[in-house]
Amino acid sequence: MLTIFARAQSSDPRLAELQQRLKQFYRGNEAYYDYAENDKSFIYEPILRHIKSRRASNAARVRILELGAGRTAFPAFIRQQKFENNIEYLAHDIDDTNADFYRQNKIDFIVGDFPEIAKRGTFDLCFSTYVFEHLVAPHRFLQGMKEVLNPGGAIIIVCPKYGFPGYIPPAIRWLPWWRQQLLTLFLFASGIATRLTRAPKFWICADPAVFKRPWRRDYDAVHMVSRNDVRAALRDSFDVRSFPLQRSTLKMRLLDNIITLSIIAQRRVTAP
Repeated sequence: MLTIFARAQSSDPRLAELQQRLKQFYRGNEAYYDYAENDKSFIYEPILRHIKSRRASNAARVRILELGAGRTAFPAFIRQQKFENNIEYLAHDIDDTNADFYRQNKIDFIVGDFPEIAKRGTFDLCFSTYVFEHLVAPHRFLQGMKEVLNPGGAIIIVCPKYGFPGYIPPAIRWLPWWRQQLLTLFLFASGIATRLTRAPKFWICADPAVFKRPWRRDYDAVHMVSRNDVRAALRDSFDVRSFPLQRSTLKMRLLDNIITLSIIAQRRVTAP
């Protein structure tokens, strides 16, 4: 039953193959990026409040890194709020598909992995929106953010989560119904085990729907995101808590509790 999943930390050869196939899917796929960037003001508003609270306690400009930025609307949002002079913002992307978009919108950007990002210094805030679920190596993503984050800095992650029984991750929706249900129960049980053992699993769907069916939203979301995995991976040096989004209805707030990971991880400041 579990041949569909692989642990991100493993040496499973399917992971390298999956990484390569996803890179080919994303490269130059402009229609995908156009679809991916919807209205995110419900995320940007609480992020801005966090930035303002940090700015109030520190005269320096806040250095911000958005990972997997795509065709981000965050710089436009900040300009609209007339707060751009208080921050230094850097957009990150996995390849140069969106380079022209960044140049046209006067957005400072970098392409590549964390060694390239590190050349630009360290940051007070690293955030990603609807990126974490698409990663084949989420544990390295967290580690990379930790390495470029200043003491007292914060990580904000917003994305789907897949540990609720009966909620079927889009990446496995090509499987028979009965198998989908068993896998959701497995993910739920795995989350409980992680909470008890504090050993993150980071399950990856090695054979996702994006390669089985015509593309629909999140068919390429291969990482079976678990809040308990994130907590376990960051517990040694971060305080992890919920990051409430600005939702206008009770229904959306309830749905967020079930199917959305929205966390802020604050790095502890230790004495030298």
